[in-house]
Formats: sequence, C-alpha cells, structure tokens
Amino acid sequence: MGNCCTSEKEKNDIDVTRIGTRKVVLNRDPTKKGLGETEDDNKFRWKLDERLKKDLRDLYDEYKEMVEEEMQPESEAEEAGIKFINVQAVQEGVYEGGWSTKSNQRLGEGRIIYHNGTFHHGMWDRNLPNGTGLKVFTDGDVYFGEFVNGKMEGYGEYFTSDGKHYEGEFVRNVYEGEGTEEWDDGTVYKGGWKAGKKHGNGKLDLANGCSYEGGFKNGLFEGKGTYKYEDGKKYKGDYLKNKRHGYGVFTWPNGKIYEGHWVNGKQHGGANCKRGGTEVETEWKKGELIKA
Repeated sequence: MGNCCTSEKEKNDIDVTRIGTRKVVLNRDPTKKGLGETEDDNKFRWKLDERLKKDLRDLYDEYKEMVEEEMQPESEAEEAGIKFINVQAVQEGVYEGGWSTKSNQRLGEGRIIYHNGTFHHGMWDRNLPNGTGLKVFTDGDVYFGEFVNGKMEGYGEYFTSDGKHYEGEFVRNVYEGEGTEEWDDGTVYKGGWKAGKKHGNGKLDLANGCSYEGGFKNGLFEGKGTYKYEDGKKYKGDYLKNKRHGYGVFTWPNGKIYEGHWVNGKQHGGANCKRGGTEVETEWKKGELIKA
C-alpha cells in the first residue's frame, strides 16, 4: 500500500461538523432514462449544471490548500499532453481540470461535482480518479487519500459527519488492512480490518476506561484476547463472537481468581477458584456453581 498523502494534523484538519451541513437534494433524478430527449429535460439539465458549477467553485476554494501540494505540476501536465478545460458539463455532472488531448478523457488534476452532489478533487487517469484525491459526500463524510480506478484504495483518511475518523488502508472503498479509527467520545481502535470490519489482531480502548486487546473477526472479539475493566478486573483467554468462550482466567482486584472453562460468556465446566490463598476445585453450569 502506498502512503502518498500526508497525515500531518495541521494539513488535514477538516471541520466535519460544518461539512455535514452541506446537503444536496435534487427534485428529480438526473440519471433517469430519457433525460435530454425533451425540451423540458434539457432545461432541467441546464439549471442543474449551473448550480453544480457554483458548488464546484465553492468547494474547490474550500479545499484547494489541502490538496494542492499533492497535485501534478503544470509543466509535467503539458509534457503528458494534458490541457486545462474550464467548468463544463460532462455525463456525470460538471468538471474542470486536466483533459487528455490524445484520448479525449479526464487526465491529470481535476475536480468534478456529480449530479448527486458528491464532490471529487484529485488526479485522474482514463476518466477515473487515480492517485491522490479528496472526495466530499453529500451526507457530510469526507475521504482524503489514494484512489485506484475510481475506488478508495491504498492509504487514506475518512471523516464521518457523526465524528468518527479513520486513518489507514483501504481496498475497493472499504477499510481493509491496518488502520486506526477514533470516535468523538474518545474510543480508539487500532489494528486489522477486513471488508470494513475489525478483523485480525487489534486493540480497542473504550471511552468508559475499559480496553480489549487480541483477536477480532467480522468486527467481534474472537480468538485469544485480554479485556481490562476500569475497576481493575481482568479476563484473559478465549473469545467467540464477543463472548468469553473456551478457556480463560478472570481476576478481581481483591485477589480472587477463576481459572477454567467458559461457554457463551458464562462459567461452565471444571475450574480452579482461588481466594485468600485458598484454592478450590469447582464445577459450574451456565454460570451457576454446582460443586465446590
């Protein structure tokens, strides 16, 4: 995975709350079959394009400092046969930026507002976002990072309108690989991801002071792990689908210890219990002590 986008806080500081107030609502679906075939449709397209042109300019002014240093120098663009075109309507919305004089496609640095209001500014190749870019969605979410054939792929940062921030690797538009996600309440997860969910080894620090470090599968605790409570209790052992399941040791701050088997989050089977220097062989069933 690449790492061509900077992660320096002062360069990527985005006011997600403010972005989240930008909503684009269309009175009609501009992708509807037959659009442009009638006079009314052409009038609608013209009005839509004019509005998108204004949005494109406004958004470019808002984010240009963030992405300028990642873009291709003008001298390199000219050598690659790229010319600059002013704001104009394209099939997907309105576009301004680099255009290939050879293939007649978007190429180099450019920006577009799609008909649904999504904004993209970055590098293009073969008419698709390829390389570093910034994407602002109509729900207020923001992505800044690498693109491959129009997909978020490689290294990037994703800010959600509800306050979450992810920084790490992407594959085909979802979190995959190694990454860190932070919530606005102070919760932080750092570790592996697969198909947009926590997967593999990782550490989760919760806002309430608890923490978990160990295996994850499909977003849930699974495999070997250690869970520490804010009051000093600790469990170390096996997990299955977010529950203690298998063999594990649970300790209390007062020295009490349960070492044995668990099923579906409850003590079950034989176990050694220690308290005050005394060790007792016990038997449990679904969390209830049946023999001591």
